[in-house]
Amino acid sequence: MYLTFSLSSVQEYHRQNIRVRLCIPGSEVPECYSYKNREGSSVKIRQPTHCCRGFTFCAVVSFGQSEERRSVNIECECHMIIKDGTQIDLSSYYYREYERMARSTVWKREHVFIWSVHCKCFFKEASFHFKPLGGATDVVVACGVHPLLK
Repeated sequence: MYLTFSLSSVQEYHRQNIRVRLCIPGSEVPECYSYKNREGSSVKIRQPTHCCRGFTFCAVVSFGQSEERRSVNIECECHMIIKDGTQIDLSSYYYREYERMARSTVWKREHVFIWSVHCKCFFKEASFHFKPLGGATDVVVACGVHPLLK
């Protein structure tokens, strides 16, 4: 499985904030992600300080053998170090907008969850940790982050 579009290119073309929320069956972080961890739930970015317009996140979640119907939410905790050494902590969540549909979904196998957050920030280092909120058997097995740069 892989995606063939560039999220930052789409955003530049339309000159507006584009909100992305996608869930597809699969077990891999798409190739278009600049930073990824193919075997874990954390990613770290170290780069020269420059402006970022936001991030696109990806979490591959394994649901184990549970066949219960429930909604799904994934949290991404972000810790950014800015130019002066100050740490800023942020959280972003993937969530199902249609709760009625989410409650009727039986989650099996692995799924890839993709979402974006738009914020103007300058950072020189950032770490991201993904975790599912909702089920004891849910595990983030891979993750990715793609900064949306100017």
